[in-house]
Amino acid sequence: AYRYFARKEDIVMALYCDTIDALVSYIDTLPDGQIADRFDLVLKKTIQDFTPYRYALMALFGVAMHPESDVSLMGTDNNPISKQLSDGYHMLVTGSDDTLRSPKAEQMGVTLYTFHMLLLLFWLYDRSENQASTQKLINFVHELFKMLRPMFFLPMIPQAIAKLSAIVMPNLQHLEEGDN
Repeated sequence: AYRYFARKEDIVMALYCDTIDALVSYIDTLPDGQIADRFDLVLKKTIQDFTPYRYALMALFGVAMHPESDVSLMGTDNNPISKQLSDGYHMLVTGSDDTLRSPKAEQMGVTLYTFHMLLLLFWLYDRSENQASTQKLINFVHELFKMLRPMFFLPMIPQAIAKLSAIVMPNLQHLEEGDN
């Protein structure tokens, strides 16, 4: 393995990237439906696909959280895996029955990406039996997005989503400024 990878983190990162590639391909094959329902399917698929590698991912995320680490898993301008996953979620939004117009669709993609990463962190730490708390969180997020969808027409919700997008993916700052 060390012939192809310089360190353990690179091996797990390759596994993580392959799983994200497969997840984005899965998003492309989702059935028609609303954003909340399609996102729910993707979150459940994420946990299913990552479960065999949970301990390796714990180590990878631990390394990535160290302030001086060169391993990056979250949204930065130069992180292709973050951009790929965010773009995948943008595709989920634009392919939904209740799609949003640009730039709101792109911002919602970043919001879904953010919830994805938060859910992964929660799942990695979840010590409940069979990670039952993670399943409850997935169900809660599903209900939350279903409840919030009608509110997207009120100015405060898109503005909050735009701000979150600018925090998580700074390269989308122009979208926030154009929306206000």
